[in-house]
Amino acid sequence: DYLLDKNWIDAFDSCIKGVHDAVVIDSRLLEKADRLLLAMKIRFDQHIHDRVDNSKLNHFTLRFVNDNLPPMSAAMCLAGHIIDDIDAYKFHECLLKLPSSNVFQIMSVNLERLEGCYLFFNAMKGILIQSGKA
Repeated sequence: DYLLDKNWIDAFDSCIKGVHDAVVIDSRLLEKADRLLLAMKIRFDQHIHDRVDNSKLNHFTLRFVNDNLPPMSAAMCLAGHIIDDIDAYKFHECLLKLPSSNVFQIMSVNLERLEGCYLFFNAMKGILIQSGKA
């Protein structure tokens, strides 16, 4: 389990400011990470079923994402980005916390070679919206 690996936590903490001090790693956080991992696997499998052509089922990117679900689950919980009660949310509902009280941390590494997407919070609708990719 990533959340029990001091070296992994130290490496994560070196990239994201304020995470290690802000979150207590206890049985609740470990259970939350396990529940998030299950939810992510279910959503990923559904994505593959609905959107991936059979000829692409062995594509390396699918293996890459699948292999990285456990550390991403741990990272999202450690960073405090996930809602508290995962089981209370339906399959199609967002599991990210709404951006209040500084739950999203500032990245402190060289970002020029990283890729990702830009999210913004629509306060009127109360949702996060993907506005682009980099």
